[in-house]
Amino acid sequence: MSNLFTLQYWFNPRPAPFIPVVDHALVTLFGGLLIVAVILKIMTMRMGWDKMMKKNVKRIAVAFFWLSLLGWTLYALVSQRIYGLGMRIGFVFWFALLAWYAWSFWKYYFVSLPTSQKMAEEREKVEKWLPGKKEY
Repeated sequence: MSNLFTLQYWFNPRPAPFIPVVDHALVTLFGGLLIVAVILKIMTMRMGWDKMMKKNVKRIAVAFFWLSLLGWTLYALVSQRIYGLGMRIGFVFWFALLAWYAWSFWKYYFVSLPTSQKMAEEREKVEKWLPGKKEY
């Protein structure tokens, strides 16, 4: 465990292979992200959601797809022990990217979206009493 806190572990250009538990956990994580991305993409095509819901779910599906693809690439580089590109610091950047996506989705769905929906409802209340277009 103390090895995790050394720079040699993260920046070693020729790292040793992962232990089997970590190896299986990474394969499961990246495979799970890819499966969830495909399921979400299929759901956006098949479900009768409104336009905004489809757009939001598609955003999540695309993010999961690219995260899984990047994760599989990092995993392949480390497992093949490619000099320089197989440094484990890539996984730290991957988890930082995952955290950034999670934060941006959280901020959008729980801060921006409710505010814009509330403003749209207020605008509808005001516009209800304004004279509209005359239909001939």
